[in-house]
Amino acid sequence: MQHSEPRKEAGFTFAELAFAMLILVVGATVLINHLSVNFKTTATERDRVFAFSKAQAILSEIQSLVDRGGVEAAVDLDEYDDGVVNKYPLTIQTEGGLLVSPAHVLSGNYQRDGTWVWSRRISVQPFTGIDNRNVRYVTVRIFKRDTAGVEHQMAELSAVINSAGGSFPTTQVFDIYLLAVENIPGWWVFMESMKPFVESMITDLENRNPGLSFRTHWITKAAYGRNQGYRPFINEAVDSVAPITEVYHYPGRMPNGNASTYYYVPDVIKGRINLDGQDWNGYDATLNPYPYALADFFNHAMRYPDEYALWQTKVAAIEQREQAIRDAIANGTPAPPEFSDMSKEPTLRILLDEMATDPDRYRHAMVINLHGELLPMPALRNYSDAAKAPEVPGQEHWRVVTHPEELRTKLNDGGVTDNLKLRMYAYVDNRTYYTGSDRMSQPMVVELVGIDLIDHSDSDEDRLHANAQLDYVYGGVPVAGSSDYPNKWLPAVHKDDVGDPNEEMYYTAEFVQNPGADPFTRIYLFNTPLICPLDSNNRGLAATRRARLYDMEYVPCPIDKDSGSGEPIFEPDLTDIGATGTKNTARWTLTLDKDVLTSNQFVDTSGSGYNPTGDVQLQIRTRIASGYTSGDTDWQTSGQVFPTLNQPDNLS
Repeated sequence: MQHSEPRKEAGFTFAELAFAMLILVVGATVLINHLSVNFKTTATERDRVFAFSKAQAILSEIQSLVDRGGVEAAVDLDEYDDGVVNKYPLTIQTEGGLLVSPAHVLSGNYQRDGTWVWSRRISVQPFTGIDNRNVRYVTVRIFKRDTAGVEHQMAELSAVINSAGGSFPTTQVFDIYLLAVENIPGWWVFMESMKPFVESMITDLENRNPGLSFRTHWITKAAYGRNQGYRPFINEAVDSVAPITEVYHYPGRMPNGNASTYYYVPDVIKGRINLDGQDWNGYDATLNPYPYALADFFNHAMRYPDEYALWQTKVAAIEQREQAIRDAIANGTPAPPEFSDMSKEPTLRILLDEMATDPDRYRHAMVINLHGELLPMPALRNYSDAAKAPEVPGQEHWRVVTHPEELRTKLNDGGVTDNLKLRMYAYVDNRTYYTGSDRMSQPMVVELVGIDLIDHSDSDEDRLHANAQLDYVYGGVPVAGSSDYPNKWLPAVHKDDVGDPNEEMYYTAEFVQNPGADPFTRIYLFNTPLICPLDSNNRGLAATRRARLYDMEYVPCPIDKDSGSGEPIFEPDLTDIGATGTKNTARWTLTLDKDVLTSNQFVDTSGSGYNPTGDVQLQIRTRIASGYTSGDTDWQTSGQVFPTLNQPDNLS
């Protein structure tokens, strides 16, 4: 009886390997062929979009030439017929009696190996059998030269050009809002070619439908970013896979072989960017006096009143520049240059807000989203960022901010008007590793704009009025050897009544009048603690991840709700006993009694007091008064980016 030995080594035979390799090669060949065809198709479609947009632009130039009286009748267009010769300028505009260069911005042509890639041929013909000098049939053809030097027709558009104004019907105008946000990419569309393509289609619709007119509003900005120093890096000199040294990056020029040249198009973006290490769209007194930062995931939009005010300021400046240009042309003097951004359209955030609050203004308007299947939305958060001064030694980690308990208080709501209560916070950005001062050596400053809260019966006029109740919570840092917290909030101590001004918390205040600007009340808050550890009674905040917010001793939100009304309440706070849970960490509160609305304490720019007749918006500014103790006053205008940089982050 024979026993066969099992094979000690297993594997594939040569035939099996050869067959597997054949399958792999066939599959790879099919895949590569598919990718190649897909790329060529995409590139061809992109070229067709460019060609049709140029053809439409030339037709529009010809029609505009007739409409503005550049020619007496359509018959005079015969001189624009190119016959059988292709010309390289993709426009009919002239300089000095000659066609502009093919590389002119209105033409947009470019060379490959010393030869112009694009060309056009215009055909102007009368209608057969009709002897009418006011009508011509114009055809524009756009050609592209391949690498072998052969020209291929990429687009052909025709239109009837009529110089008889009386034949046109009454015009019906429609407003179209086109969403094409500069820093939000399209979904399966390339934004770099979308705008010329859409403009071409709109012009084509108008040409095909006499009497139809579209008033286009290009919405290209999502919002204005709140940090004016934000400048994301965009690559153009090298492709997007090359190493960069910047943290915030918008991929610009794509690697060779991609369907689109750019992912984010630098020329489209009007907000501040870092283009290959150079500051673009920054402050320029002549060309860009009111720059803005991009709003995105890393730099949320400004608070709405600030954004609306900036938009109105930009629009007013643009209209003033437009008028200056018109006046210069009329007077025959050199005209000032246009701004780098002459758009007067609102941001997407403002547009959406106005559509909700003033719908009649947008009745019958059309909104077209050019981003594809997804609707772009601005990056928002409805609360203030903390002020900080990272450029000041010893204060790099300090943060101060003021929040209202309610975004909107009741004003005669069923006869009920609520008081306004503000909560002030001071903290450090990383409590675990912070080793600096336990309290602020410079005052925290809170400014309330357009309202006078000073008790002017006081000889020094540096105390708060009875309608403004300031309270505080000490503890967590040693005062006279004790770090214990009180068991309740206490009325704030004025500087004239403080025992130890080096350790105890205290305040002073002043009313500041700015001629021609909004006056305001300024409150100085001294020795505000930056930390709030537990004391021996378990008051304060526990050093746990559950108690802290992102490892910071900064919890500005309501913690619980009222057992009766169910409304949110800001308790427990630092005065409550609790060794584990989270607590609200405010150190100061300011309560404005509703009587301020009827006590002539609101002040206009002329310095006159008044009582508001309806809703009133109160602007509150918070700063670190860096250098206060040494007599420095630069902090009073901190938070400024343009025209002179001054602690740009030190304003909340």
